[in-house]
Amino acid sequence: MRTLAGALMLILCVGSAAAQEAADRCRDILVYAAHNINQSFRTTNMASDVKNAICNTSSGSTSSNRSGSGGLVVFGAFGMKGGGANQQIQQMQNQVCSSGQNELNDSQLDQTLSNLVDHESVAAWRACMDNQGTGLIGTIERDEDLVVLRLRWVARFDVDRAAIQSVQVSGVECPSIWEPGTAVGSVPLIVQCNGSRAKAVSIVVQTDRDAIRLRSPVVQVAIPQEPPAREATPAKSERDRCFDGETPLCDKLARENAAKCARSGGTPVDMRMCQQESILLQDVSTSTTARDRACAVDRSGAACREAGERLDIVTGRKEPPPVPGILPPRPAAR
Repeated sequence: MRTLAGALMLILCVGSAAAQEAADRCRDILVYAAHNINQSFRTTNMASDVKNAICNTSSGSTSSNRSGSGGLVVFGAFGMKGGGANQQIQQMQNQVCSSGQNELNDSQLDQTLSNLVDHESVAAWRACMDNQGTGLIGTIERDEDLVVLRLRWVARFDVDRAAIQSVQVSGVECPSIWEPGTAVGSVPLIVQCNGSRAKAVSIVVQTDRDAIRLRSPVVQVAIPQEPPAREATPAKSERDRCFDGETPLCDKLARENAAKCARSGGTPVDMRMCQQESILLQDVSTSTTARDRACAVDRSGAACREAGERLDIVTGRKEPPPVPGILPPRPAAR
């Protein structure tokens, strides 16, 4: 008896798992259909996204275009299918929003999505459920103007594959599409096409075993776009920071440059240029300190203004006043 009971339990478990897999395959039709209309609803988080949308929509507002948690635009995009559907959404709101659950269960998700998505997608889902998730199953997935078509055959009546006889697609341009004679099996066939989110998409596939018709209305709510990343501002060099007023850094650079000059052993011209750089850095440090002291006493006074002008001349931000009979020096290179 124990052996028989164990065998029965195994059969029930296997049958339950198979039924769950079949329901999941069919549910994909509703999930993609909802995502295609309102792309704020993610295919990988549909149960939680729809639950959040329901619970962040005021009673009676399921047909309005309100915003919910996480920036989700709620149900206005779907164009509710009448008072009955609207009432069922409100009933679902009363059922799940005070329960503490994080997402809809499978039954709740099926009921909610079937009240939201277009009639053609609901008909395809029901046909799939009637066939217990077997036979020819297809989905349309849209992301902006990209359209992905998927097609598979799930073994039915001991037939593990079908052969495509014809494919009719409208609303998109596909660089390639399945040719007559292409075998459809358990591994999905996938084709990427280019379309416009403002156009409906439909596909009709006829095989030697079954036929399927899929349709996707226009995209009502597009995927939220991330703002373009700002280019990082390049970090200033220590020399630039010295010229911007970091006096201790000027002193440091002057000492380092003097040590470099002593080690360089270059030509006389190189030595002279190196020494001039050290003098310039020290002058910038001295002039910056003098300006800061003068401006600390009276920022609007003449001493502060004159010290600032001297610093600008040293750093090359300002031309020195001309001296009669002498050409003005060239500004310091930054």
